[in-house]
Amino acid sequence: MSIKDLSKYIVEEYLIDEIERSSMPQIKGNDIPKALNSLKKYGIPYRYKVVQTNDLHPIQTNAIQSKIDNITKKLLRGHDFNPIFISSDWYIIDGHHRWLANKQIGNKKIKVIMIGYPKNSALKLFNKLDNKLNEEMSNITKTVVVLSGRFQPFHKGHYYSYNNLINKFGKNNVYIATSNIHGDKRSPFNFKEKKNIMTKLFGIPANKIVLVKNPYKPEEILKDFDPKTTAFVVALGKKDADRLGGKYYIKYKGKVNKSYLNRGYVYIVPQLQLTIQGKIISGSEIRQHFSKKLFKNLFSKYDDKLFNLMNNKLNENKFNKNNIELDQLILDIRNYNNQLNNKILLLCGGSYGHIDHPFEDMDLTFGDLKIIISLALEGKLELVQEKCIDGNSVINLKKNGNKTIKEIVENKIEDKVYSYNIEKNEYGYEDIIDYANNGQTNEWLEIELENGNKIKITPNHRIYVKDVGYIQAKDLTDDMNLIIE
Repeated sequence: MSIKDLSKYIVEEYLIDEIERSSMPQIKGNDIPKALNSLKKYGIPYRYKVVQTNDLHPIQTNAIQSKIDNITKKLLRGHDFNPIFISSDWYIIDGHHRWLANKQIGNKKIKVIMIGYPKNSALKLFNKLDNKLNEEMSNITKTVVVLSGRFQPFHKGHYYSYNNLINKFGKNNVYIATSNIHGDKRSPFNFKEKKNIMTKLFGIPANKIVLVKNPYKPEEILKDFDPKTTAFVVALGKKDADRLGGKYYIKYKGKVNKSYLNRGYVYIVPQLQLTIQGKIISGSEIRQHFSKKLFKNLFSKYDDKLFNLMNNKLNENKFNKNNIELDQLILDIRNYNNQLNNKILLLCGGSYGHIDHPFEDMDLTFGDLKIIISLALEGKLELVQEKCIDGNSVINLKKNGNKTIKEIVENKIEDKVYSYNIEKNEYGYEDIIDYANNGQTNEWLEIELENGNKIKITPNHRIYVKDVGYIQAKDLTDDMNLIIE
């Protein structure tokens, strides 16, 4: 299936993420009478016209060539298609494939329905109309949209995404969900502080910002809506979309037909790239290089109290090369060395802190990473207790049956271990790729499962949580579901 690039037709500069095909309204032919009735009901003017094909402007950035070809064949056989919807300033709101098919065979005129609103207003109107028509086809009468995240801190990039959701789904349907997990350098702000930033710096209504245990399963929001007639859409950035796997979540494609009891929809929300002096910056770099100048660039207005709060929080959590906890870093570097050696890793930094690298999510810029690896290679760093599971825990092997972790490590047993593949969403046996004895520790958590089984584990060990992803054991709550068989 080839994708046709429409950018050459675009005669004005747009926010491209707002007009990708997945974000455009898609009014089916059978729904056109319903759409027109809704326009009449709310007093929105429209009229039928026949216009010059070349006078229309697209606002969708891509199209499917095979779909254009199919429409072309039908046009050549004399098929009469429904008119396309356009705005009062001649932009195509719905019907890009029909327009392209007519251009492809040289039709100079095309039937349209012109709405009495200009481009931006017409787009907002039709997105809401599209959602309403989809809901009417099922029992769904309400769609709740939740922008989920840590928001450490909430900034204009997040606000850009929030506004996109409001324009698409309506301000009464959009909520922000975030937890109260805080205290380390990646999460310095508690819920109350995050809420103050959102309300005072961006004017987001306080009742739309909700404290939740799990931002990706916001029961605290959904409990207030009818479980039989309410659909749930979670909004995530493109890089976070893979966090939500399993059978519950599917990608949002413009339609919702199941309630939140049985289905969750993942909407990839457009994001604004944050730049300082032309360089793209990440959330970790905001925390690492926070300043008054950066504050003024990232927030809609200046607030002295909030600046001081953020400055104090972020400065006390800044990276200190003399106080390094290598817990996850050394383990990940060890694994990463299967593909790159330390020497290459030291040389791949480029501009300081502005290029993605394997440890971006640990708040480490390339400069920080180079310092750590250099000190580690010189033997000047002491490895802290690595995360682990109790050595007496029993693991199932394909050839050797049930063995304790201690037995497997001490004897370096070569076998396949029974495990869960999160990418394939299935259980199976995978090769043991490494062995490690992390020594003694007095820091243990004992997790008791509903079936009575117990897991003894260090607080910093990562555990895969269904519909959430990997989190440290110390952050587990009693309403989370582990992958257990």
